[in-house]
Amino acid sequence: MLSRRRAARSRLFPAALAALLALGSCTGDSPSDPNDPDPTPSISITLGSSTLTLQQGDDGTVQVTVTRAGGYTGAVSVSVDGLPTGVTASSGQIASGASSTTVDIAAAAGAAVGSVSATVRATGAGVAAATAGLSIQVTAAPTGGFALSLDPSSLSLQQGASGESTVSIARTAPFAGGVTLAASAPSGITVGVPAGPVDGDEATMSVEVAASVDPGTYPVTVTGSGAGVSDDVATLQLTVTAAPAGSDFAWGFCDDDPPIWMAAQDGSGSWQRVLPSGEVFPFTVTSDRVQVAAVWDRGGEYELVVFFLARPEASLTEGVCPTYRDVNGTVVGLASGQLAFATLGYSAASAFGGVSNALAFNDVVEGAVDFFATRSSSSGGTQVVDRLFLQRVVNPAPGATVTVDFTGPNAFAPATVEVTASNFGGDVGGALSTIVTPTMASPIFSDALSTGGPSWTVPVVPQDRLRSGDMQSVGVTALTGPLELTNTRSTVKWFSTVADQSLTLGPYLSTVTVSAPASAPYARLRVQYDRQPEYMGHVQAVFDQTDRNVILWATDDWLGGASTADLAIPDFAGVDGWMDIWGPQAGASALWTVNVNGWDGIGGIIGPERFIDGLEVRTAVRIGSITP
Repeated sequence: MLSRRRAARSRLFPAALAALLALGSCTGDSPSDPNDPDPTPSISITLGSSTLTLQQGDDGTVQVTVTRAGGYTGAVSVSVDGLPTGVTASSGQIASGASSTTVDIAAAAGAAVGSVSATVRATGAGVAAATAGLSIQVTAAPTGGFALSLDPSSLSLQQGASGESTVSIARTAPFAGGVTLAASAPSGITVGVPAGPVDGDEATMSVEVAASVDPGTYPVTVTGSGAGVSDDVATLQLTVTAAPAGSDFAWGFCDDDPPIWMAAQDGSGSWQRVLPSGEVFPFTVTSDRVQVAAVWDRGGEYELVVFFLARPEASLTEGVCPTYRDVNGTVVGLASGQLAFATLGYSAASAFGGVSNALAFNDVVEGAVDFFATRSSSSGGTQVVDRLFLQRVVNPAPGATVTVDFTGPNAFAPATVEVTASNFGGDVGGALSTIVTPTMASPIFSDALSTGGPSWTVPVVPQDRLRSGDMQSVGVTALTGPLELTNTRSTVKWFSTVADQSLTLGPYLSTVTVSAPASAPYARLRVQYDRQPEYMGHVQAVFDQTDRNVILWATDDWLGGASTADLAIPDFAGVDGWMDIWGPQAGASALWTVNVNGWDGIGGIIGPERFIDGLEVRTAVRIGSITP
């Protein structure tokens, strides 16, 4: 039997041994245990965020932190696998002793939109790779766009009247491009918008209502389109009201040369003489159409003009007639053989170096006007312009002398633009350019009708010399052969920004038939031809005898959209005051000219009411002769 002390020792030993063994199992790397295996080196990684959202074209970063174990202290390389199309990532390196790196991830502009689960992978020498999941969301980049609005958004016009609305363009970033406008409207309503892209924030939309349009409310839509963005549409509510039951007109003549006889025909009624009242000729129209005739005595040569108009177009009323003055001029810097062509307001004069440098401007309108001139030399049958002169706001007294100084500060070299005409074919032709300011109009250059084409280099006024309200034009005339002037066509295009211009020529005028249904007591000449879509504007037929001249002038609204034009000198027999000697005389040859035109803007009886950027005016002319 053991002693009590020995028994106590025997109870303490197993407990101490168990405690010692338990302590050794907690440390795991005690060198005192020769039976424990060597630990395994390893790495693990964590991400600053397990999700990343990128917009197309943007980039982002992911923080990667490594944890080393098992005694591993080496460098760790980091990469990203499973990236969506168009997304790239940089390779990261965590140096020995460092614990984190940043990985850059970028989405290209065309990266696929959507969500992808990518894998961030860390590798090191002698250790198993460690991974972590990364959810990448690619969202579409904003394309921006634009919105159209109209001011006013509703318009009320009488039959035959015209108006306009401002188109506002509100762009949303990042879109900053041009917006091309296109308008549509019911039949009889003509809408004009600028040609080509609009770079600014506003544009003018013109609206013209034919006299034949029924009263009512009509939608006029304008659609805008831009590269890479959605179209937008704005709608103008157009209310057409009936023209007054009767319209009173009073025609005045401001050139101190009133007609010696005037008459009007209300619709298809009888011709009635119109007598003057003071300085105007009043008459009343109740029909949709009216014809007005007037005769002038040009010193024994008679001129008869007949207007064929829709009723609203007859609104030529008396106004303030301008007064005029004669002004002298001289040219500095004009060498022998050089030509100076000058315009003071709307009065033109020229001087030829070596002969005379003096200018004489007749009938210059009173008030401040612009003063413009060109200097040119003849080369190959064409006047080559080498210098321009432009002086603003000139107001000389009657009889005063103004100076064109091609050596002074108001003189400058012309800019040039390339003018190209499509639909030119194998024709020959020439080019021209003009400038119009609020108080002046003048040609700049006119090329001879040579064998050139379809492109020309044409001088114009440089952009830095232009002011608000100035417009320039370039034009092309085409002929079937050199000096074949009996059948021509031309196009003029207007612009405010100096740039190369492209024009589109219309076709040659269809065959014209000229006849004389009656030759007594005066020859009543008649013109007929098939109308063409490019020339649905005004029609002018001229008959010229030695001492007789007749002009027939009809508008598209009077023709009513007819496919055939048929104009004749009216029968004035029995109309009070008419004299047969004023009409064309039988047995005498008459040179006839038929001039037709068309444009994409709004027009009055003598052409577009105003010039706007991109406006093209197309004209076709045929010339012949007849002996009635």
